[in-house]
Amino acid sequence: MMRNKLWERGITGLAAAAMCLSGMTVQAAEKDIYTEAGTFPIVTEPITLKIFAPQPAHLIDYNTNEFTAYLEELTGIDLEFETMPMDVAQEKMNLTMNSGDLPDAFLVTYSGAVPDETKFGIEEGSLIDLTDLIETKMPNVKKLLEDKDGLREKITALDGKIYNLPYFNEAYHMTMNHKMWVNTHLLEEMGAEVPKTTEEFYNLCKKYKEQYPDGIPVLGENDGTGDPTDFLINAFTYYPGDAAPHEMVVKDGVVSTVANTEGYREGLRYVRKLFEEGLIYEGAFTLDREQAKALIASEGEPVLFIPSYATVSLIDSANNPELYSHYYPIEPLTGPNGAQYSIYVPTGTTPTFAITSSCQYPEAAARLVDYLYSFDGVMNAQWGVKGPETWGDAKEGDVGISGEPALCTVYRQYSLEPQNVNWQDCGINFWPSEYRLGQTTDPNVDLFSSEGLETLLYRATHDLYEPHKPKDIMTLPTDLKLTAEEAENIQTISVEVSNYCKQCKVQFITGAMDLDSDWDTYVEGLENMGMNELLDVYQVAYDRIYK
Repeated sequence: MMRNKLWERGITGLAAAAMCLSGMTVQAAEKDIYTEAGTFPIVTEPITLKIFAPQPAHLIDYNTNEFTAYLEELTGIDLEFETMPMDVAQEKMNLTMNSGDLPDAFLVTYSGAVPDETKFGIEEGSLIDLTDLIETKMPNVKKLLEDKDGLREKITALDGKIYNLPYFNEAYHMTMNHKMWVNTHLLEEMGAEVPKTTEEFYNLCKKYKEQYPDGIPVLGENDGTGDPTDFLINAFTYYPGDAAPHEMVVKDGVVSTVANTEGYREGLRYVRKLFEEGLIYEGAFTLDREQAKALIASEGEPVLFIPSYATVSLIDSANNPELYSHYYPIEPLTGPNGAQYSIYVPTGTTPTFAITSSCQYPEAAARLVDYLYSFDGVMNAQWGVKGPETWGDAKEGDVGISGEPALCTVYRQYSLEPQNVNWQDCGINFWPSEYRLGQTTDPNVDLFSSEGLETLLYRATHDLYEPHKPKDIMTLPTDLKLTAEEAENIQTISVEVSNYCKQCKVQFITGAMDLDSDWDTYVEGLENMGMNELLDVYQVAYDRIYK
């Protein structure tokens, strides 16, 4: 595409001055350069947008990237990226905002380097309100906010305006990611069935330990979904584990914590029994992921149960495919009182795009990013421009991962090797479930191949965990917006309560604290540390969005 940057940088200012002298405004002139919203190109004259964008190691250069060139050709907008490594993006963003030399927009995916909307939007006005642009110039974003319940509320700032657009990765299997995987090969050797209840689970672990004294009935590790208690306690009460701050839940609009309830104590009592009898590995709460990997891969396949969102994170499926194929998730257990819950993790949002007050062409920036929220925009950005080596339309009869008619077929292999074809995992990186699950797959794909991973996780989640998603109670969302005063007031309390809950949980399980004689003291400690104050703050924050 032919561009004349001299025209844009030099003549634009003279033209604006001349138009003002003749009674025209720069705003009116800006409108004159646009095509109809929702059409391309976006502008009828060449303009440039300067974009602040952290750049991961696997993307060679935004400025010379093939998808960048396609986006420029499509929109008529020249893009100049100011890039920096991901690990210094936050620091660089702070320096940029404090310098006053602002880019036209920030496009940062999940790096966390978007300027704070309260400070730079509400208080200082360095970020512009996108609300009207969404309604009038951004049809894809407008539809997204209409289709996804609660999303508009989540991205709305405390003053009722929208300063940031979201990174939104609606990975279905991650909404119920606290899974327990069993080694089916070991089950066959024992002549045992998959346990359905807490009693059957206990008896199976005990039987395994008797037959294989050196074996590990239940492993655990301290990273993410590796804590076995999160899965096990949900047979006694709904327990969100690490999916919510301070084990908080919402029922009938009221925010509370599970950490001081009788159901939680009974769940801990069951886990304590398993640990005391050597059925949960003694290092389950201290192992890091690499240590857990080594144990799982030890000779003889010593681990019967593994808590994890996916065993691919713990087993090298390429180098140890047989071991990898032996593990499959089990359904949530039913407890003695009939409780049987999957932990539900609401899809969170992360600010990823904002337009600054320095931008001369906010409509252009808004419409350009709106394209990245369209289906073609998502697919072209992630895989490369539509074609025989990247992605294409699904054929009649093709099915997606969900078993429904497919939306598209992806030809390009996912890889973190450096490349300059697309914006893989960068930019907006918008992924609603229907896009992910709509990719063509072989309905008979080997679930334990690399091509079958998404299907494996989908089927396990849909068949085993979806039926037990809580209906009358929900996990407190982690992306509630707090005022600066609220955040400051609970900063210390929040850390202390969180650490206290985690430490006491482990101590109750390992026997350092007693669930009878020490329970009341523990609950009193929660109150003295400020749990009720935390609940009050989160209740106010929840009501602001959802009430």
